[in-house]
Amino acid sequence: MEYNLDKPIDKEEEDLLNRTDFAKHFAKDVVMLSEKNNFTISLNGPWGSGKTSLINLIKNEIVRLRDYDEEVTSYPIVLDFAPWNSLDENGIITQFFKSFTSNFTKNKIKEFLKSSKTQFAINLLKDVPLIGKYFKCLKTFFDKYLKEFLEKDKDLLTTKQEIVKQLQKSDYNFIVFIDDIDRLNNNEIKLLFQLIKAVCDFPNVTYVLSYDKEIVANALKNEQTTDGYKYLEKIVQLSIDVPEPIAEDFQQYLFSKMDNILAKAPEWKFDTTRWSYIFRNGFYNYFKNLRDVNRYINAALFKFSSYKDILNPLDFLTMEAISLFEPQLLNFIKKNKEVLCKLSTKYDDERKKEVEQLREDCSKISSNFDLIKYLFPYLNTNAWGFGSVGEYSYYNRYKSNGRICYDKNFDFYFSGKLDKESISRSDIINLLKTSDRTSLENYFKSLNNKTLVLFLQFLNGYIKDGLYIDEILNIMPDIISLSKDFKDLSALFTFDKDDWIFGLLDDIFELKGVEKFFTWLKELYNSSNNYSTLIEMLYHLARYTNFYSENKKEKESFLDEKQILELHNALVKKLEVFIYSEDFIKNYQKIKFIRFLNFKNKKVVKQWIDKQKEIDENLIHIIGLSARYGYGESSHRFILYSFPFSQYSEHISIEEYQSKISILLKSKDIKNIPDDCKLGLILFVMPEITEDQYQKEDINKFCKENNINFICEDKFVDN
Repeated sequence: MEYNLDKPIDKEEEDLLNRTDFAKHFAKDVVMLSEKNNFTISLNGPWGSGKTSLINLIKNEIVRLRDYDEEVTSYPIVLDFAPWNSLDENGIITQFFKSFTSNFTKNKIKEFLKSSKTQFAINLLKDVPLIGKYFKCLKTFFDKYLKEFLEKDKDLLTTKQEIVKQLQKSDYNFIVFIDDIDRLNNNEIKLLFQLIKAVCDFPNVTYVLSYDKEIVANALKNEQTTDGYKYLEKIVQLSIDVPEPIAEDFQQYLFSKMDNILAKAPEWKFDTTRWSYIFRNGFYNYFKNLRDVNRYINAALFKFSSYKDILNPLDFLTMEAISLFEPQLLNFIKKNKEVLCKLSTKYDDERKKEVEQLREDCSKISSNFDLIKYLFPYLNTNAWGFGSVGEYSYYNRYKSNGRICYDKNFDFYFSGKLDKESISRSDIINLLKTSDRTSLENYFKSLNNKTLVLFLQFLNGYIKDGLYIDEILNIMPDIISLSKDFKDLSALFTFDKDDWIFGLLDDIFELKGVEKFFTWLKELYNSSNNYSTLIEMLYHLARYTNFYSENKKEKESFLDEKQILELHNALVKKLEVFIYSEDFIKNYQKIKFIRFLNFKNKKVVKQWIDKQKEIDENLIHIIGLSARYGYGESSHRFILYSFPFSQYSEHISIEEYQSKISILLKSKDIKNIPDDCKLGLILFVMPEITEDQYQKEDINKFCKENNINFICEDKFVDN
């Protein structure tokens, strides 16, 4: 198992949070400080925010400046001081000056003596032992190497003035990095800041202090009768917060790590649709920094090998996030097994009362009730939502899918016993900033099915951070039109592309408002030819209305029915032309287009069907593709078959075509009909199909009795 070590990075190529540019600007600014006096900078950030990694990048850039930046003419001596190596007051001060003196070995001092420009450094070092009793431990060092330079009978003030004078006229300066200050105890923090302010306020010495500001301010409170933040203001001239990483960077890193875990269980079919809802409804908010990601991945890796054969990977990974970041929520889940593991297809008063009580109880400890309802379908009362009880209503399916809502799987989780294909961020940013549509089209041609979804994930990250909103909105019509050439994937953490597109649009709706976005939608529906996505988007936009079918209006619709109608009519106008083209008959989604038109535009469908009657094989082929599928259950789960007669009864003579198709099914030409089309034709001619649903045994019996050469076999049976 490859665990993630929580250690700072050292190299630019390890920078997963894209902070190298910040490090370059910081490095140049600190080197270019021209004032001949002491300067103190602080880098502020909480534990786990990557302060040490950022300091390493900054120090690397300081070294590289002489190689590529002509504006920089002098280079500092960089020192590191780690105060947490010393545990007492004497140790901190002694350790600080050792960090200076350790840069000057005997050979280095001899080389320095050859240059008059380094005389200031020698004078600085020779006078340090005279500054207070705490520096006596260094006397042996200076007596051995610098005895000839020591001048006695100088008081502290005179010595310090000479050091200041020499530093002011020298061409050298020091940058002293002091990291992990927030690891010291309160007394050590106070002593360190006293040292910087009172003893070591030399010119040409720049201090870069790294700490959690709140921890240090609390340690310094009441120092000199002031609060800690004001005390820091007296010492620190420039306070800089460590830049927060953008959502897209975290998302890419997190997904790559999770994909590695899922690769260890390739036999599981990963429910990408449910995952997209879990991700958006609280999962992502758990991760604030890379330390959080690494802790989570390590915890999941440790248990995954023993859990992967039993539990659904998505349920397991979600529960592990809850376990690590919200232990109170985990206990809440454990205590409420009796309700959470209920299975019901009815949303009655009893169930409503139980769900609302659980929501109320959960709200006292967590804001993530909407997250756990995608683990436990009994909580999901949204009839149209993915993961709803209507979709997962069968006990055996929960069991076979390893879902934690199955009571024995629930117990197993708590007891352990059972009763980067990748894409370039810079490419995307450049793409968003260009107005060249040819560049966008060429870029899309370079993608594949997986990297298209990754591209949409990047855009989602930007929108979550409020970045490039107008630019993303500007290229969305092209994205929707071009995406029709890509397949929808359902493996590991690859999301359905339409789910991502609709998610992006929902987020932009909230930011842009109805009026501006409806204008954009009208332009889209008048220009795009990705009819399948446009249809699905209309269903999505109308989900809280009764425009296409009866819905429970649990929320206020973003668009009203008048606006939905305007978009619908724009799409119908284009489909009226498309359905008569040669490309339509070849299109594998043509049944979807006919069903869409049949909702509101039966006249268009009738005219089209009348036209197809001139070429019977076209209409017969379409009838054959209209079979519908459902599920039944007894001792096992099986498929039910039916035919949507209502879609055709208004447009054709059912009896006439049943007769034609019956003759075709009994003829030698049946061998030329594809099996998926053949099944629909058989359902079409079976008796009383409008009132019944049939199992494969019924179909096979009918075929045998009518000398039809066809055997129906279920594609899926859940034992």
